[in-house]
Amino acid sequence: MINFHEKLSKINRLKAKISWKIFAKPVSEDDLVRDLQSNNLLKPGDIVMVHSSLSRIGNVIGGPEAVCRAFQKVLTETGTLLMPSYYQPEPILRMIKKGVRVDLRTAKSYMGKLTETFRTLPGVKRSSHPFSSVCAWGRYSTEMTSGHSHSPYICGPGSPFFELIERSGKYLGVGIDIRVIALYHVLEEN
Repeated sequence: MINFHEKLSKINRLKAKISWKIFAKPVSEDDLVRDLQSNNLLKPGDIVMVHSSLSRIGNVIGGPEAVCRAFQKVLTETGTLLMPSYYQPEPILRMIKKGVRVDLRTAKSYMGKLTETFRTLPGVKRSSHPFSSVCAWGRYSTEMTSGHSHSPYICGPGSPFFELIERSGKYLGVGIDIRVIALYHVLEEN
């Protein structure tokens, strides 16, 4: 049972989040492109995995589509953009027990609105790991997502995470705490 102080705390956090969103300075797609290009953070041809929190980017004009387009503009088709697009293990296990097939081409990403939007864009490929899939767009999208289902590892050899390191790619956290970066798991599984 939630006590009065816990309820009040939740309400205050919600009010702060709503106020922040309403009063946050609007961020345009062009602003995002400039930010991503500043100090050579990203450039055409780079391979980058993005782990993000859309709500912490700000009040983005054009929403998650604008964020995805900004990354694609900076990287161009010579680069590769990856985003974790995990599905939830519990629903998958329930579906398997019922004899229902899980189709990762249509299964929603539970990693946030940005990853779900990215998953549905033209040209985006998705690895076929049942719990820890990754979506990719660009030059190495096919190579980096294929074979993940055959790997005994979620993040080790044969995974897009491992491929990112092998190809000297970058890992970019946008609005997230460093503790949630999945790349740590490569070290655990290697």
